[in-house]
Amino acid sequence: MLADAIGDMAALKAITGSAASALRKENKLGTIAPGRYADLLILGKDPSQDVRTLRSLETVFRAGDVHDSSALLASRQIFQTATNPLW
Repeated sequence: MLADAIGDMAALKAITGSAASALRKENKLGTIAPGRYADLLILGKDPSQDVRTLRSLETVFRAGDVHDSSALLASRQIFQTATNPLW
């Protein structure tokens, strides 16, 4: 796992700001700031202490709409099982 190799905070930066930079979208993505596009995940635990807590998803905001995390996770399970059981 990436976090085991580089640490929890470095892994979080790699999947947010560093990823936006690699895509040359750092002026639009990767951080929360006025005028930026952001999907937000509300978590039940602090991922800076343990990146695996990204799985403690409580609420998702995408394009300004609130989505039920349990419904999203359930639909992902159905998709994984139907399309690729080894995924």
